[in-house]
Order: sequence, then structure tokens, then C-alpha cells
Amino acid sequence: MGKTAKNPTAPGESSPLITLAGIPDESREAAPALLLAQVGSIFASTPAAATFSWLGAAVVVAAYWQESVQAGLVLWLAALALIAGIRIAAAIAFRRGVPKHWTPARWAAVVSILNGLLGTACGIACYWLTDVGEQYQLVVLCCFVMAIAVGSFSSIAYWPAHAAMYVPIFVLIAAGFLRMARPEGNYLALGTMLLCGLVAYMARSLGRSVVLSMRLSIENQLLADRLRGHLLALEQANLELTELSATDPLTGLANRRRLDARLDVEWQRSLHSSRSIGLMIVDVDHFKAYNDRHGHTAGDDCLQLISEVLRHNVRHGIGLAARYAGDEFAVVLPGADLAATDVIAGRIRDGVVALNTSIPGVLREVTVSIGIAAIVPGFRSSARDLVAAADAALYEAKRSGRNRVQTAKVTV
Repeated sequence: MGKTAKNPTAPGESSPLITLAGIPDESREAAPALLLAQVGSIFASTPAAATFSWLGAAVVVAAYWQESVQAGLVLWLAALALIAGIRIAAAIAFRRGVPKHWTPARWAAVVSILNGLLGTACGIACYWLTDVGEQYQLVVLCCFVMAIAVGSFSSIAYWPAHAAMYVPIFVLIAAGFLRMARPEGNYLALGTMLLCGLVAYMARSLGRSVVLSMRLSIENQLLADRLRGHLLALEQANLELTELSATDPLTGLANRRRLDARLDVEWQRSLHSSRSIGLMIVDVDHFKAYNDRHGHTAGDDCLQLISEVLRHNVRHGIGLAARYAGDEFAVVLPGADLAATDVIAGRIRDGVVALNTSIPGVLREVTVSIGIAAIVPGFRSSARDLVAAADAALYEAKRSGRNRVQTAKVTV
């Protein structure tokens, strides 16, 4: 992730990090996702619930068809089919995320309204049909009400939507029982309201368990995502620390430890692939005298400018330029033979000389001496032999007048 460290938490604010005192409260952050999950669970069962309610209504229509109310039954069945179609269309739109700008609260309102339309349509029909037909038809109607009540349990994840479906049915059929011309109507109304209360109690209890399960699942996911983010940040910080521990702070080049490790790796690769590996050691000529004459700040500037020359001439990812010692640098060139190493070394020497003319007064005629060596590794040789050969070539370059590139004269 690469995020920078945040300032310490202000007084009164809760830290998002996990501490020994416990974990942060995810409830507020999980609220929108929880509401969306509640609505989603209702829409997931909408096609089956809509079809089920319409088929139940069709059974009621068949039971009452012999009465002189066919037109009303057909109208009721058509209204239920329309409501079922709207509910299914809303479920499809929700699954596809259309409209995109709708909030979970708006979707919750939509599902509550649709459930309320279904419950009201069924309740009005029940109120109307309680005073029509024979006793067996009333039994069919009561069975339909019970089926709708059972079907409404698919909405228990969101209490308002659940109540919007079954409450109108129970209230209206109870009102229908009260207006019946039969003496048992009052008892049926009382039993209906008691049943309504029982359904409410059961749905509320089960709904709380469902919602709690959803909340825990969402909060666990949020916590897992947060932990994953912290782990990624920690991993990035570790990588940065590893990089810093392998980088020379003054020049930004690799340090001696990274150089040694890379040289060993490249030596083994070259050993197995039978390809050459080149090495050069670069020494700043008369650097101690330069440092004594112009001061350590000028000396640091000198080393930084030379390091830029090395960085410019060594391809990153293929070769490695490193600060070898105080005023010495080294360059590892995997796959380079002696001729290729000599070409790059010459460019580095010329680049340092060019700095004296392009930035007058900065380096004050500072030059470098470079010793180079290259070898196709064998099982009887080691990386130390390559280093020793390049170091011997550097000594020869300095003894021969400095400001030059010297090729190793020994066989490694």
C-alpha cells in the first residue's frame, strides 16, 4: 500500500489499529453494508415469494369462482400479478446495481413499499371475501392468509419490510371477521389478532438472530480487510527498511553488503549458465587531499556527483553500482565480457572528467582510476578471485599515473 504513517490519534478519537486493549468497534462502519445485506436477502427470495403468493391467490380465486364476484377476483389476481412483476423487476435492478446512485436506505424503502403493496392487496381481498361464500371457502381464505404469513418470513432480515407485508393482511381479515353476520366472527377476529402477535414475536426474535449473524459477518470482513491493509503496509515498510539497510545514505547507491550479496548471486548464475561476469573498482584520485583542501562538505558533493555518473552509465536491473569503501565504488556487470566492461568503464572515466568542465569549480579537476576484470566462472575459482583481479588492476592504474582504466593482467 505504501501509506505514510498517520499522526497520533487525537484525544477522544478511537485508534483504527488493533491494540492489546482490544479491537475497534466496526458497527458504525458496517451499518450501510448491513442494511444493504438485509435488503439483498429479501430481494434474493423475491421471485419465489412473488410466485408463491400469486399461486396462493389463484387457489383462492378458484375456490370463490362460483360466487357472483368473478370480475373482482380477476381484478385482484391481475393486481397481484402486477405487484409480483414490479417486485421481481426491482430485485433484478438491485442485483445489477441500477440506479447506481441509490443508497441502501432508499432500497430499504423500496422493498418495504413493495411488501406493503402486496400485504395491502391481499388484506383488502381478505376483508372483502370474509362475507362471501360458504364456510369451506372461508377455510381456504384462512389457509391463504397463513401461507402469506409463512411466506413473509423471507423478509425477517428487515423488520419494517416484514411487518409491511403481514400486518395489513391480519388487520384487514380481522376487520372482515368482525363485520361477518355469523356469531363466530368475533372469536375469529380475536384469534387472528392473537396469531398476528405471535407471528410478530417469532419474526422479531428470528430476525434479530439473522441480523446479528449478518452484522458479525460484515464486521469480521471489515476487520479482515483492515488487518490485510495493515499487513500490506507493514510488508511495504519492511521492504523499505530492507532497501534502506542495503543503500548507502550519502550516494544512494548500493552499500557494501548489498554488493557482496549481489556478486555472490551473479557468480552462481554465471557459473551455471557459463556466461561472463564483469567487475570494476573505481577510486577517486587523490580524494584525501581534495577533502583536506576543500572540506568534508565539498568531498560529499564530489562523491554524490561521481555516483550520478555511475548510475547514468550502469543499467538498473542488469548491473549494480555500489559504494565499495570511503572513496571507492564498484560495479558488477552480469553477462559482460572484458571488452564490454572496458567500454562502460571508459564512459564512467570520461563522465567524471566532463563534470569538471560542465560544472566549473565543483570538482576542481577530480578524476578517477578504474581497475576492471571479467571471467567466465569455473568451479575452481570464486568471486574473491574476480575482486582480487579488479583490485590489482586498480592498483596498476593508480601506479601508472591515475585517471585511466586498467585491465586485469592476471588470469582468474
